Amino acid sequence: MLGSRDLAGRPLIWRQPSTTKEEYALLAGDDPAPVATLRWPKAMGSLAEASAGDSAWTFKRVGFWRTTGTIRAAGTETDQATFDPRWNGDGVLALDGGATYLWHGSHVWNRTYAWLNAHEQEVVRFDPTKGMLKSSATVEPLVDATRLPDLPLLVLFGWYLLVMGNRDAGAATVMGAS
Repeated sequence: MLGSRDLAGRPLIWRQPSTTKEEYALLAGDDPAPVATLRWPKAMGSLAEASAGDSAWTFKRVGFWRTTGTIRAAGTETDQATFDPRWNGDGVLALDGGATYLWHGSHVWNRTYAWLNAHEQEVVRFDPTKGMLKSSATVEPLVDATRLPDLPLLVLFGWYLLVMGNRDAGAATVMGAS
């Protein structure tokens, strides 16, 4: 399993290798091999498959008027965690073991996002970059993140939230232009 220590101490960057596929690779330092991946098996829908080391999950939004996000170990039907979004894009991730993290956006013009722990300290920060055809983000584990067993999941699910937010914004733009 990819551990928290494997993600700390090296620059982490989410990259989209191809513009034709909604697949992303998390690169650590100068190593060209991804340490984690996130992909959408279908062009439409919110179901994504995430993997890091020998761990794999599925992420999905459920509900219509009041959506929530679910995290499951791949191949299971039991939620390991749920994400309760707020109207402003923030939200709370509640893991099965009792840990909770707050997803929080900051900096109005240069929007960065972070997972905050129960003490409201940033644990992982995401600085997204939008390109013409591809998206990427720099990821920075903070505040003793190497001690967090949840770090790989936070890095993967945070990127999932950012990609889904970009999809939603793109759909809203298309709808507004019609």
